[in-house]
Amino acid sequence: MTIVPEPAATSEKRPRRPLDEAVAKLPVAGWRCEIAGLVTIVWGVLLETVVGSAAARLHISTLTGAGLVSTVLESTIGVAVIMAATAVHLPGGWRHALGLGAFTHHDGGSIARWTGVQFAARVALLVDLAALVPSLVSNFTSNNPASIPAVAHSLPALLTFVVLGGIVAPFFEELMCRGLLLRALMRRLGLILAIAISSLLFGLGHAYEETSIQGAIVITAEMTLFGVLQCLLVRRTGRLLPAMAVHGALNTLAVLIAVTSVR
Repeated sequence: MTIVPEPAATSEKRPRRPLDEAVAKLPVAGWRCEIAGLVTIVWGVLLETVVGSAAARLHISTLTGAGLVSTVLESTIGVAVIMAATAVHLPGGWRHALGLGAFTHHDGGSIARWTGVQFAARVALLVDLAALVPSLVSNFTSNNPASIPAVAHSLPALLTFVVLGGIVAPFFEELMCRGLLLRALMRRLGLILAIAISSLLFGLGHAYEETSIQGAIVITAEMTLFGVLQCLLVRRTGRLLPAMAVHGALNTLAVLIAVTSVR
């Protein structure tokens, strides 16, 4: 009797990224996870647009005004994400399912590299846009707080915006866009579309920060590119904390650069 050997181990499928493995474990019955993710991102975009526009029109530029608006805005979005993730009974609990694992000893170098990548990509995008369509960049003021002139001369206000930009906003925005939404869309639409849709919505959610149409186009493009790179980082690690750290580092750097330029 001839014995046919089993296929070699090399014929097995290549291992998937950590995020791919996590998404494969999400519930498949119904559309609960996808609906929760989409409802949350729409809520976040609408909230940012309405509240942000109202704050700009009211010329809120004080610590108690702008700081309170930003804190309430980001916190409300975060609560909506947590409630949505809890409602769909994700396996292992919402923290595990959304990638809120602890930092590892490998994260330091990864955070530094990806912060550099994000900064270089942002500069390259703005340089290219300035060369191709100069009128776009000439109307662009970057996504810094509208109260930067006031913040530059107030240490408490500066510290408040550093905390908001470096901790509060990165935590809740990454939880929403690269936590709940990216995973929900990947489960139903696949990686490429999930990255594209979640990143574009993230970019559109920042458009209100510019007062001109040209500026809104630039910041949408800038934040969409940022979102794509953040998605790639989350896919490599399967966790949100490194992406939150990169997000926070870039936000803090943007505030400090803006304050320095005012002074």
